[in-house]
Amino acid sequence: MTTPAGIGTDVRFDPAAAEAAAAACEAAARRLDDARSARATTAATTRDGWEGPHRATFDDHIAQLDRASQTLAAELRTLATEMRAAILTAAREQQALDARRGAGGPAGPRIA
Repeated sequence: MTTPAGIGTDVRFDPAAAEAAAAACEAAARRLDDARSARATTAATTRDGWEGPHRATFDDHIAQLDRASQTLAAELRTLATEMRAAILTAAREQQALDARRGAGGPAGPRIA
């Protein structure tokens, strides 16, 4: 019986690159939060004493920007969490493979 391709081969995954990408996603989310906070302060100053249809348009645009930046920040944080979970999964899979090799299981070339 032959072993299917990929079975018994090392997990090819760069945990340092994944962690760097996760950290970059979190940093980008923080920058979005900071920009939203700064925009809120500036918008509040701009609104002071301003009335009329352009004010309503301004308020709508600010609200749209806030929703979009909140959504993107949340998606970036989710992506960071998923990348960190992938780091753990890859490590567990590699450990299981190494354990099988030690117990006489199928062995493949060490690629990673």
